[in-house]
Amino acid sequence: MNAELNKILKNMERCSALLQEIVQDLDKLKAQSTAKKRERKQRRIFRPEEHSTLYSLLLEECKKGNHHTVAKQLEQMSTEELRAFARANRLPVNQKAAKEGMIKEFQSLLAQATVIGSPVFIQPKERETNL
Repeated sequence: MNAELNKILKNMERCSALLQEIVQDLDKLKAQSTAKKRERKQRRIFRPEEHSTLYSLLLEECKKGNHHTVAKQLEQMSTEELRAFARANRLPVNQKAAKEGMIKEFQSLLAQATVIGSPVFIQPKERETNL
């Protein structure tokens, strides 16, 4: 009977050790997931000034003929970043389109701006005032 009890105690100790190991692994996974979420949130912070500066840089690259560099830069941006980029620069881009579609539209707009020599953007609507 003592042998059976000892066997049960050993099995319980093993189970306890396994449970502790599982809890530690889950804590590690939770910490990694939290870090990834935090990183994504930090990437989501878009500053309009940065996007207007980026637009100017991309336009200059287009003028130099470095279309590959422009495409590479746009491809590195997430869909959310591309949408924020379009809003910040008031670019007439279909923001509901897929990432590839938005990139093609950006490239087309940059090429147009290069040809005509001025930025391509939508003028903000003027307020109508009732007097």
